[in-house]
Amino acid sequence: MKTSLLIALITLVISTLLNAKPAKIFRVVIDPGHGGKLVKGKNDGTQESHGVSHNNAKVTLKDGTIILEKDIVLEYAKALKTALGKYENIEVTLTRNDDSSPSAMMRAAIAVDQQADVFLSLHFNSGGGKGPRAYVVSDDHFAWQYIHFVNPYIQRDIVLATHIVKSLELAFKPFGGKKSKTRVFNDTVEPSNDYGLGKGNLIDGIRSIGYARIDTHLYNAAVVLLEIEFLDTKGYSEFLTGKEKDKVMQQAALYMARAINDYKKAQVLIKKPIPARQ
Repeated sequence: MKTSLLIALITLVISTLLNAKPAKIFRVVIDPGHGGKLVKGKNDGTQESHGVSHNNAKVTLKDGTIILEKDIVLEYAKALKTALGKYENIEVTLTRNDDSSPSAMMRAAIAVDQQADVFLSLHFNSGGGKGPRAYVVSDDHFAWQYIHFVNPYIQRDIVLATHIVKSLELAFKPFGGKKSKTRVFNDTVEPSNDYGLGKGNLIDGIRSIGYARIDTHLYNAAVVLLEIEFLDTKGYSEFLTGKEKDKVMQQAALYMARAINDYKKAQVLIKKPIPARQ
């Protein structure tokens, strides 16, 4: 009796294991902003180039070395990919692995092809400000590229954007980093709904997350453009590009990866889209 019961139990366990569904792969597409050499009409930020420029922010070090956004953002993207690789069931794809400049539409297409759960476009800010910031496509984007569309999943975007910005604030704090007065901005000059978002209008870069958000295949994804820090602010360029730059980058990557993994676990709690304002 005991033997037959044991055999039945073992059979049940084996059957359960064999029929168990494999854990869903959580796909993250990281888009290192900018890239490539300047070619007029191809990657100069114009309408013809679909809003992708070869470079934006830069800082000149005391020794004359020029640090370009396109280069440092690629380093951070690779570091983030490595950090995410330590988590189970997360696959990471970069939209570029070198100094190339795929168009905004191509970057979004990669995310669609991968059926991404997260599409994160990485940038560095300029202009003398302080603190990480993130941009999302507004919930009712009435005038983007002459197309009216609704983003009912803005809640997902805001959750991920806020979590990553807060994580970067913690990562940079030991090095003197400060937080921004507004963490998350939407992409329209006049937001149609009030979610406590700041106003912002990024001509370059925002198009790639706009294209990604328009595509219905990515309605379930979180789509965010992240300005990691201000590259040219005095005191900030020192810790971002100085002797401890690798340490700073690795800490930022670890904190961002943790934030994305936390979003992965919380994603099930953000199932219902919020209705767009009529």
